[in-house]
Amino acid sequence: MNCRAKTLLLIAALALMTVSASTWTAPMNLLTASLLAAEGQTATASGKITAVSDTSFALEVKKESESAGQTQTMNFVIDKNTKIEGNLEVGAQATVEYRIENGQNVATSVRAQKS
Repeated sequence: MNCRAKTLLLIAALALMTVSASTWTAPMNLLTASLLAAEGQTATASGKITAVSDTSFALEVKKESESAGQTQTMNFVIDKNTKIEGNLEVGAQATVEYRIENGQNVATSVRAQKS
């Protein structure tokens, strides 16, 4: 193999490694987060609070895999073990760490701040 062919092969290999590395470090999308939470792990979601009750709240989150501007509403249960930092109120920005338990997103910790 001549020098030019080796150089082109090396450039192609480096380009492929760069694409592979960026794929592995991409942020988790909601599906991935849900799958992790389903396996007993915790997942995280961030967005704007759209509804609040004594035992639950809803969060509007951006879909990472969809086109810009697409959102979905995720519902979370609050229990006696949920750690809440800030005030849960409609319009506030929140970051939620949660797990899936009996088909529900159970908030383990919530950090809310006025937007």
